[in-house]
Amino acid sequence: MKSQDTRNLDQYREIYSQPGTYGKSSARKADEVWGILTALAALEAEGQLSVLDFGCGRSNLIDLLEEKDAAADQRFAFHRYDPAIPEYSSCPLTEADFVINTDVLEHLDENEIDLLLTDIFRISGNCYFRVSTRAAKTILPSGENAHATVQNSDWWVARMRPYAKHLTVLPSKPDQLIVLAHERPELGAAVLKSSKGGGLWTRLKGLFAAKTGDVSKRRGKGAQA
Repeated sequence: MKSQDTRNLDQYREIYSQPGTYGKSSARKADEVWGILTALAALEAEGQLSVLDFGCGRSNLIDLLEEKDAAADQRFAFHRYDPAIPEYSSCPLTEADFVINTDVLEHLDENEIDLLLTDIFRISGNCYFRVSTRAAKTILPSGENAHATVQNSDWWVARMRPYAKHLTVLPSKPDQLIVLAHERPELGAAVLKSSKGGGLWTRLKGLFAAKTGDVSKRRGKGAQA
């Protein structure tokens, strides 16, 4: 992995060595990610689909997704990777059907971002990204803000676009970006269609629209970029 030796990695190893809630925020998106996985499974042939949480933190998101899968048809095999946590520090897959990457990219220096994107897209062309576009509340042991790269949504989409066959920007809060990278255009269309029908993110019903243009002007709307 080209991205496993980033500048602040030891800072995060120190943070994760202490008890606490840091690294658990991705669990808030369990319903959203599960909806996307359900849409992916509906498009794929029979068989178990592999899912890798790349930068899993304390792994709460995967725990919740495994619970949902156990209550459904056990269609997915979930895997964890985080170089800052000893038990997850070895990436278990070289290929996957889907990758999750939440609250990771903004913690890297700008010159490290392409290293991580390269690693992710070598594993899968289907990926859920969540990126914060503001400074973090967390301060690293070094005294630096935990968000090493703070940029707007358009900047992040431009960095991702060369790696992805298709990008769909999903509704989000003003201070974050949520993007679905996907190999098949049908997946983005299915996610947007399902959301309009109330199947995904019913709290955002009516906000999705498959439009192109400036991402910053579509805050709160879904769009294929």
